[in-house]
Amino acid sequence: MPLPIRISHEGGIATFDIGVSLLDRRDVQLCLVQAGPVDIGVIERDGPRPAVVAALTQLFAQIPPGNGTALDHLLPGRAPTLILAPEYALGSQDWAAVDAAVRSSRRTLVLIAGFGVASGRTIEAWLDAGNDRYAAWDREDVGPLGDDNRYGAAWCWVHRPGGGTACIVFLKTFLEQAHETRIARMRRGRSVLRLRLDDIDLFPLICAEVVQAEAPGAPTTRERIRAVLQADGRDALPVLVTASLLQDAPANKNWRRAIDRFVNEVSATRCVRFVTCNQACCPYDSDEEVDRWRSLSGAFGPFATYHRGLRASGGGRPISVPGTAEGVLVRGSGPTIAAGPLTFLEPSPVTALDLWNIEYTLPLTEEGLGTRRAIDEIAEAHELERLTRRLPVEPGWNRRLTEGLEAVRHHLAGTAHPLAKSLLSSLLSGTAGTRIDPDALEPHLEILGEALHGLAALAGLAGLDWHGIEEGHGQLRLDGSGTHVLVWRDPRLGGLEMLRCLEAWARASQPHPRLIVVGTGRRQNLPEGPVMGDRRSDVTEPPADPNDFSLPRTHRAVTCVGLQRVADIYMDGTIPIADAVAALLDLLAAADREAA
Repeated sequence: MPLPIRISHEGGIATFDIGVSLLDRRDVQLCLVQAGPVDIGVIERDGPRPAVVAALTQLFAQIPPGNGTALDHLLPGRAPTLILAPEYALGSQDWAAVDAAVRSSRRTLVLIAGFGVASGRTIEAWLDAGNDRYAAWDREDVGPLGDDNRYGAAWCWVHRPGGGTACIVFLKTFLEQAHETRIARMRRGRSVLRLRLDDIDLFPLICAEVVQAEAPGAPTTRERIRAVLQADGRDALPVLVTASLLQDAPANKNWRRAIDRFVNEVSATRCVRFVTCNQACCPYDSDEEVDRWRSLSGAFGPFATYHRGLRASGGGRPISVPGTAEGVLVRGSGPTIAAGPLTFLEPSPVTALDLWNIEYTLPLTEEGLGTRRAIDEIAEAHELERLTRRLPVEPGWNRRLTEGLEAVRHHLAGTAHPLAKSLLSSLLSGTAGTRIDPDALEPHLEILGEALHGLAALAGLAGLDWHGIEEGHGQLRLDGSGTHVLVWRDPRLGGLEMLRCLEAWARASQPHPRLIVVGTGRRQNLPEGPVMGDRRSDVTEPPADPNDFSLPRTHRAVTCVGLQRVADIYMDGTIPIADAVAALLDLLAAADREAA
């Protein structure tokens, strides 16, 4: 049974009025396929993209047979779903495999994926090869595309189980100026696609269409969308604009400007959301202003609606375009699938911090869907693991540090204590256990880098392991004595203030293994040596004779070592790695004897 479709062309917009609903209680179940980068040569010759085809077909495959599909596990309930893939995610020859997978789905869905660069001959041959295939332009008015002309394009599947499947091809209407305009016989389309569904207006765009600059007499994509919405009488229904991207500079200010304009200027009367899906393109960057944009895959709403900011999730990281837009980006910048509900609800005291709640992420491989990693859905673990790669390691430093950073990454990927939340807290707040927001580290990146490098210098040494105790303090443990090791670089407290905290901690009655603190404070080093009871740590105690048994006594043994002493060893690349390891172990052994 074919889908009920009415098509009209006006104002540079091809409107497909389709009797399908996409909302589920004012939410859209959204799945972004942030695929790996495609070689430019493959794109220019319109070659196959087997990794993306494998991922998309595996989403709809039974795993195991009779136990639902991967998509059912990503988005339970089989509510209507929108799946968005990047620009040039597929080649022309990939359509049949993806189409068969879509038609097998037992949920209503819209799938949008870029393909090409395709020839006019290829596109028109596809249109003429079967039923339920549509062009998002008036073929009689436009005429032939030209056999040898080239186009950036995308497919949009609309599927309803038992109600039919349609696939619409739409062409990119504005070319990327640095590369696409240089491709021989590259042409652009003339119409923007609009899906006028029963409960939402959906406008799928392709990359450069989003950042198209204004020009006299040539309305931009955004202006066309605004005009068609103004002429429409569906003010009660929301608007969703999607953008399939191939962008290797996510932090470019043009994208911030485009996000602002699409969430704030498309309609003054309707609820608008803007969703982007880019190829994985920005692994890591030491500059936070660049790194915070990850791979630019995410969802955005207006600042006026979300002026309190947005809530983070394990797989989603809040992002702000100050004063104009708030969004949630896919936290991981590698090949990833991210899924969860995108809401169009008016904010309330309960929902004011929610836009797109990424509930599940899944890595992508060359073979398709990868194995779920818990680290990708724990914000602290993901951000710490990312920092071990972002922080600069100078060429002249000892190789012990590189080995130690790998040991930290290995620990973060597991389930042994200390868990990532405790690890981050202890590095910056020591024994206080203060919760540290993993998405607000920017003011402390340099300080946290010192702490992480100090920890990495020790992690993985023979005779030293992660402490493995849920309520334990510190990060590491000496195998022989059981003494714990805490690396602490405090961004607020000076060395004497840190010492007072340790004195208070040492007076606690609960037993704890001996503790070596490798640390330093803000503008002041942590005094080295054993931590002794001091009345200045608790002024409620009256002065008393030193022999008075009522004086505060330490119940826990603590000794301190300056963090700079560890840094002096890992920063010296002239000594053999074995000598660096011996020096670090000697330093801890001497401190352990002091603590005892």
